[in-house]
Amino acid sequence: MSSSSLDSSKHNCNKPCSKIAAIGGVELGGKSLVGYARVYCKGWSCSYCGPRKAKEMARLIGERAKEHGLSRFVTLTLDPKITPETQHIKHIREVWRKFRVYLKRKFGSTVSFIAVMELHKSGYPHLHVLVDRYIHQEWISHTWNRLGGGKIVFIEKVEDLRKIGWYLGKYLTKDMILSAPHGTRRVTTSRDIKLREPKEETGWRVAPFPFEALYKVAGEFIVEEEKDENGHVKIFIVENKIENIIPVTYDAEDEVDLVKEETR
Repeated sequence: MSSSSLDSSKHNCNKPCSKIAAIGGVELGGKSLVGYARVYCKGWSCSYCGPRKAKEMARLIGERAKEHGLSRFVTLTLDPKITPETQHIKHIREVWRKFRVYLKRKFGSTVSFIAVMELHKSGYPHLHVLVDRYIHQEWISHTWNRLGGGKIVFIEKVEDLRKIGWYLGKYLTKDMILSAPHGTRRVTTSRDIKLREPKEETGWRVAPFPFEALYKVAGEFIVEEEKDENGHVKIFIVENKIENIIPVTYDAEDEVDLVKEETR
């Protein structure tokens, strides 16, 4: 059976994954100050970032589903007779690609969708797809099976799009999103749907020292700080750059011991 990309035995989920910091300008109370932010790895396989990323993904899916009127929830399964197991994910992706072509032929236009890959406990992948229109269950089953997927498919209507966040929370859990193996695209969308807006240039850059070391040195000079949901500081603000810090030694865990000079 394929394993999840999230292997908590290799990580400590209570400890931030990254020691890297970013530095940038911050406006606070009408003043131009300096901010230092923790840079998370944002990897699916990270037991710290993976669940946070999955939770954020579920939220974004709910928002885009409301915006685009994705009122039908389709589940596409794979016939267990299909072998070999190592090709299951590649196979279901290929069948899904062909299925979208048939959908376009049927309706004469592209169907808007958000698709989430789930790896079942049996090792077989499923696709859970939000679409923007009614599709007859018999047509889905016949076409999906004809293309090499299987006969077992489901389609449900999301009665109230205002409650779609709750509805998705019931199905698209963070554990489901994290179930796919490493390197698998967990969420795909039609071209008209963008889960995230393009990020604007902020002017922030990587700081020369680890975040924890900078935070320790900043000490009494910190004007304000913000913590993440696990209680770890993710950003702190000071009046001026922390310039006068000198790297002294590196211990076995590659932590930097810093000495602060007089900065007043």
